[in-house]
Amino acid sequence: MPFLYSGSFPSSLKKHPTINRLPTSWMAWIQDTDTTFRELHQREERRVFYVGITRAERFLYLFGPTKRQSMFTKELEDINPQPMEIETMNTPEDKPITLSVRRQQLLAELNREIAANQMENARQILNEMEQGSGLEPNGAEAHAGDYAILHLSSTK
Repeated sequence: MPFLYSGSFPSSLKKHPTINRLPTSWMAWIQDTDTTFRELHQREERRVFYVGITRAERFLYLFGPTKRQSMFTKELEDINPQPMEIETMNTPEDKPITLSVRRQQLLAELNREIAANQMENARQILNEMEQGSGLEPNGAEAHAGDYAILHLSSTK
């Protein structure tokens, strides 16, 4: 079962501007009249979760993050003895995108020219980037120290 994180499953309770459900007092199948709509919503989400996990024939895989974890998977972790084996997936280390200092400068210039609606200047910068040669000052080869981490941001 994918997407088991808080706000997705159970889904967050949202108030709608239009009537999309019966008033709680009209629901004849409810025994307890003091039950809030939030509690009813949570019960229904729990039923859906139960149906989902009981349909597995041999194996059941529950996918979700460790942060913002679904309340239902948290409850499963707290049961003793544990009814399941919990495995954390290995995530590969994020490798920063590195570009030569000159290429980063060209990207910054390109961004500025496009923002200023100077398309001809932007085309010239793109042509220089497409050629690929001469991106290092004085035709020097790129060295490991000449690279910097690329910061993708509209504010930097």
